[in-house]
Amino acid sequence: MVSLHQPATERRSTVRWISPEPGVWVATRRGEHAGTVERRNGSYHATNGRGRELGSFDDLDSALNVVDGTESSSRVTRPRGVVMVALWVIIGGSALGALLLGVALFRG
Repeated sequence: MVSLHQPATERRSTVRWISPEPGVWVATRRGEHAGTVERRNGSYHATNGRGRELGSFDDLDSALNVVDGTESSSRVTRPRGVVMVALWVIIGGSALGALLLGVALFRG
């Protein structure tokens, strides 16, 4: 069943929203796909019309506003940054471990 998210349909921009299923909101602008918001793991994940991630938000209205352009995506929480830092720590630790092993074998 398709339902409209009422606060989102009354926006200043020309974006119209439908919710084709629980936890999914789809935006159209002048008849073309403008973006999507999905509820996953307690956050609202926004993407633009080309599928580019705009970020994760704690509330639905913030995610909807970023897709329709009424709010900046600079307020987005980006868990990817934390993942990237963790990845660099793991890679750095592995490289250091390999270097130390090489030195130990070379001396041995």
